[in-house]
Amino acid sequence: MESKVNESSKRKKRSFDWEDFDYFKDFLGYMKQLLIKYKKEYSKLENQLDEERNKSEAETKKMLLQLIYVMDSFEDVFKTVDSKLEHKDEQTKNWIETFRVVYKKLQQTVSDYNIEPINTVNGEKVNPEIHKVLDTEKKPGWVDNTITEVVHKGYRWNGKLLRFAEVKAVKNRG
Repeated sequence: MESKVNESSKRKKRSFDWEDFDYFKDFLGYMKQLLIKYKKEYSKLENQLDEERNKSEAETKKMLLQLIYVMDSFEDVFKTVDSKLEHKDEQTKNWIETFRVVYKKLQQTVSDYNIEPINTVNGEKVNPEIHKVLDTEKKPGWVDNTITEVVHKGYRWNGKLLRFAEVKAVKNRG
């Protein structure tokens, strides 16, 4: 008898309950609304994060450029002093060497932030992607757009141009 009961229960099809279907349909609709809501919130947060990242990068870039301007000032002073160094007394020479040590520390700090100088030399052609021509001069026999003087070094930060190298170049025509 027991086997007949088991067989009949196996044969019975489970009846479909429309109430359960409506419940799951409503539940899936609710979950879909939540998903849409959270996707919008996630997108909004991503945009805020991008804005903050860009703002932070801009502030960092500004600070790094200020350090480079200080380095420029040291270099300008050293150019002036070096041309007249032989006429200085020992104490003045010692002070200048102390400033050079400070300058080296500043260079190291800048290097620690992945800032690299752009190697620009007199005699090479101006590359508008990395050079900014501040002044031109006539030099017969020289090819136009040849660099005659590097006024200030250019720099890259994390592989991207941070500041153009400022140069003087030849312009024989016009």
